[in-house]
Amino acid sequence: MKKTGSINSIYVRLVGIVIFYVLLSSSIPKNNFRLIENVLNINDTVLFIPNVNEGWNTLSKYLTIRTDSVVFDIILERNVAENHNWNNALLIGDVGEDFKPDRERVISYIESPRVWQINFLPSGKCILKLLSGEPPQGSYIVLPIQTRYKQ
Repeated sequence: MKKTGSINSIYVRLVGIVIFYVLLSSSIPKNNFRLIENVLNINDTVLFIPNVNEGWNTLSKYLTIRTDSVVFDIILERNVAENHNWNNALLIGDVGEDFKPDRERVISYIESPRVWQINFLPSGKCILKLLSGEPPQGSYIVLPIQTRYKQ
């Protein structure tokens, strides 16, 4: 009889643990699942799509939603040898539907001696423009972008 009581006790604990995990997982906000998707690179294209037609490639990215704002941290690269007037607006990519800003957001990125402007449009388009300084030289440009904006 002692073994039956012990087995019942284990069964009750196991059922309690399962119920606890079910309740816990149902209470996790959907935003945390987006973060998990990004960390695991699951469904990657819903976060940010680089403009590969213009030579942009993603080296690293972290996008998540915190309350009512988007945390945007991405590192892009591009072959500089391709002809481009860096003073003209250049589409570097698109943010996914869930990460689009509510209105145009403009940030400046200082890469001494260059100053870049990056526009995040409500359509999801990300536009880059060289505001001052010499255009990039060499074979590749690496551009880290960090910002936080309201949705």
